[in-house]
Amino acid sequence: MDAGSVRTLRDCPEGIGLVGGLKDDFQEIGGLRYALIFETLRTTLLILLAIVRVGALGAGYVERWLDDEAIGE
Repeated sequence: MDAGSVRTLRDCPEGIGLVGGLKDDFQEIGGLRYALIFETLRTTLLILLAIVRVGALGAGYVERWLDDEAIGE
């Protein structure tokens, strides 16, 4: 693209308007809403998975501790 083909804003007789319409903006917001819901659900599931893993690990330690206590009696 050469410098002669680029118009500056002061050379532009038209006003500066919105790109796209209002309907496009609402559709974009709707798409972002679904992306946010998906990311929130994904993050929640990852946190729950971590809690389940830590709980399973703790249950294993408690089970071994109880078995050791029963053998020690």
